Amino acid sequence: MTEVKPNKQIDEVVNEIMEILNKIDKAKISAVGGDKLTEIAIRLAQYKAYLGGEVAELDYQLKMMEAVRDGAWADLYSEAKKSEEKITDTACRTIADQGTAEQKMEEIELGRKFNKIKNLRQDIGDLITTIQSRIGHLKSEKIDSMLPNLK
Repeated sequence: MTEVKPNKQIDEVVNEIMEILNKIDKAKISAVGGDKLTEIAIRLAQYKAYLGGEVAELDYQLKMMEAVRDGAWADLYSEAKKSEEKITDTACRTIADQGTAEQKMEEIELGRKFNKIKNLRQDIGDLITTIQSRIGHLKSEKIDSMLPNLK
């Protein structure tokens, strides 16, 4: 079984998850046994737990980036306001926006990554639930096949 190590890069983990999803997609689900489905569910649960930590870390980084950008924006706005006697509020805002545009783009990119990982984690949870349902169905079929045929 694959061990999820804390030092793995998130992209590496996402690639491993996508490999599992591609294998599931290509497999005829009725041909996959309960043991293999259980192994897949456990592996996905490990990845889901790992992604939970990553989601929390990305959320923290995103909030910190926003706080830093907000502070830089306020500083630029104040400097612009002090620089000229008759500068408009709109001009000060434009200067501050332009001065923090690169930070804003980095924040947007990190937000995209955060949402991607968060959604992948939720999707894995849905898939685990579906696999558990399939395992339950296989158990029922096995029990039914062992019971005498009642007529």
